[in-house]
Amino acid sequence: MDNVKRIRYWIAVLLIIGGLVEFFVFSRPALGYALCNLLLLVAFFCLWDKDLKPRVVDYLLIVAISALALPYALFNNTMLRLLNAVALLFCWSILITRRVAGPVISWDRLIFLIEAAFGWLIRPFAALIAPWRELFRIRRETKLSEPPAPRKSGRAPVVFQVVIAACIALPTLAVLTFLLMQSDPVFARYVRDLFQWIHLPNIGATVWHLIVMIILLPFVASFVWTVRARRRYFISEGVQEPDATPAERHRFIPGLTAAIVLISINLVYLAYAAVQFIYLFSGFSGTLPDGLTYAGYARRGFAELVVVAVINIVIVLVATRLTRRQGATGVVVRVCNFVLIALAGVQLASAVMRMSLYTQAYGLSQMRLFVFVFLGLVAVLFLILLARELSTRVPLFKLGVLATLAALIALNYMVPDACIARYNITHYLAGDLQVKELDLDYLWGGLSVDSSLVVLDHADAIAALGPKYADRIATLKGDLLKNPAGSTGRAWGYLDQSLITTGYGDSERADYVWSLPYKTLDKTSWRNYNYDLWRLKAICEK
Repeated sequence: MDNVKRIRYWIAVLLIIGGLVEFFVFSRPALGYALCNLLLLVAFFCLWDKDLKPRVVDYLLIVAISALALPYALFNNTMLRLLNAVALLFCWSILITRRVAGPVISWDRLIFLIEAAFGWLIRPFAALIAPWRELFRIRRETKLSEPPAPRKSGRAPVVFQVVIAACIALPTLAVLTFLLMQSDPVFARYVRDLFQWIHLPNIGATVWHLIVMIILLPFVASFVWTVRARRRYFISEGVQEPDATPAERHRFIPGLTAAIVLISINLVYLAYAAVQFIYLFSGFSGTLPDGLTYAGYARRGFAELVVVAVINIVIVLVATRLTRRQGATGVVVRVCNFVLIALAGVQLASAVMRMSLYTQAYGLSQMRLFVFVFLGLVAVLFLILLARELSTRVPLFKLGVLATLAALIALNYMVPDACIARYNITHYLAGDLQVKELDLDYLWGGLSVDSSLVVLDHADAIAALGPKYADRIATLKGDLLKNPAGSTGRAWGYLDQSLITTGYGDSERADYVWSLPYKTLDKTSWRNYNYDLWRLKAICEK
C-alpha cells in the first residue's frame, strides 16, 4: 500500500469512526443520521480505486442512500424511519460488496447476495492486527532508513515549549479567574456570559465519546482494511459470470405441467374478474349489493387480494424463469403468463377501488396510504414481469430492487402524515366523509409533527365548526406552549429533551434559546434536530 492509499485508508477510518460515534451512537434519528451517512459516503469514495471507477448502478445506489438519509433530517415518521434503516443497510451492503467483488460477478447472483448479507459479520474481526502491524512496520523502516537529525543544544523544540507553557498557564489562569470571580459579582457575571457564549464542550461527554471511538477503532480499521484489500469470504476467486443467457439456463419444470396449472388458475381468475366488473362499477355508482355497506364492501377480502397479488408475482416469476419453453407448450405457457398478468391487474384494480371506497367514506390513515403505495409497487413489478416475458434480457431482480427503492423514496417525500391530515381535514370540512366528527386526537397525537403542522394550519377552519372543536384546538395550542415535549405524542420523541424543556412557556427564556447560534442550542441537541422544529416554531410565534 503506497502513501496515498495509506492516507486515504486512515481518512476513511476516521470518517467512519466520527460518523458512527458522533452522529449515530450518540444521536437520535434526525439530522445526525443524515450526517452519518454523508460521512460514510465520503469515506466510501476515499476507498475507491482509480482503476475501478463506480458504474451506473453504484451511482444509483449512492443517490438512493442520500435520498433515504435526508428524510431523517426533514421528517419524523417512525414507520418510514424503520423502513429507511433496512433499505440503507441493504444499499450499503450492495455498494460495499460491489467495491469488493468488482465487475467479476453481477449483484443479482445468489452468491453475491450471501457475501453482502454475511460479510458485515466477518469483516470487523478478520483483520484486527493487519493495519497496526503495517503501521509499525512502516514506522520502523522509516527510522532505519533516515538517520536521526542532529539536535540543537540548549534549545528545546517549539512544540515542547508550547506544551509546557500551556500546562503551566491553564491551571494558573483557572485558579486566578475563580478567585477574581469570587471577589467581584459583576466580573463573575461577565465571565459566565463569556463561557456560555464560547460554549465549551462537556468534558464528561467528550471523554466518553473518545472512549467509545477507541473501542470501535480496531473493528472499523479491520472492516475498512478488508474492503480496501477486496477480501471476499463467500465469493471464490475463480467465480465468473455464467456464459449462458437466461433463456439457455436449465429449467426443470415441464412445459405441459406449467400450462395445466396456469390454465386452471386463469379460469378461476376469469370468473373472479367477471364479478369484479359487475360490482366494482356499481359500487362507485353508489348501488352496492343489498346488505353491504361501504365499510363491509371495502374491507371484505381486501387483505386476501393483497396476498393473492403477492402469490401471483411468485407464480409468474417461477413460470418465467424455471419453466421449459420448447415447442407448442412453451407458447401456451407464455400466453398463459400474459393472461395471468392481465387478470392480476384486474385484482389489483379491485383492491385499489375497494380501498378508495373506504377512504372516500371514512378518510385516510397511515396504513391505508401505505397500502396504496404498496399496490402501486406491485403493479410496477407486474410490468417488469411482463417486460421479462417479452425479452429475456430484462434484469428482474435489479429492476425490482430499484423499483422498491424508488417507491420507498417517493413515500418519504410525500410526507405521509401531512397528506393524511390534509386529506381528512379538507374532506371533512367539505362534508365528503361519512364520519360523525373529525378525529383530532389521531391527527395530533397518533401521527408525527407533520400532521400536527397541518392541524395548526387549519386551526381556524376547524375551530369554526363549533364550540367543541374550538375548545379542542385551544387546548392543543395551550398544551403545545406549556409542554411541547409531550403535547404531540410521538412527534417529539427524536428531540433533545434538555432543549424543549427549557421553559417554552417562559417567553424570555424561550426567546434567549431561539436567539442562540445553531450549534449552541445545546451540547448535543443540534444533531437531533429536525426541520419540523423550525416550522412548528414559526407557527407558534404567530
